[in-house]
Amino acid sequence: MQFILQKETQEAERKRIEAQGVSDFQRIVRKASASSCSVEGDRGDGKLVDSQNSKIVIIGNPKNGLR
Repeated sequence: MQFILQKETQEAERKRIEAQGVSDFQRIVRKASASSCSVEGDRGDGKLVDSQNSKIVIIGNPKNGLR
């Protein structure tokens, strides 16, 4: 029985470490994704502004305000 308890304790620790790794990965991806989306949005904004079909372009972001 002692062996089983030790094995389960080690498995629980392994799962905690794995969960921390997943959490770190998601935080990194979220940060990179937000940055990438902002850059792509800026490129798209420039194309809209230069378009002959656009009359008024108002683009906002709650975090950054209007551009």
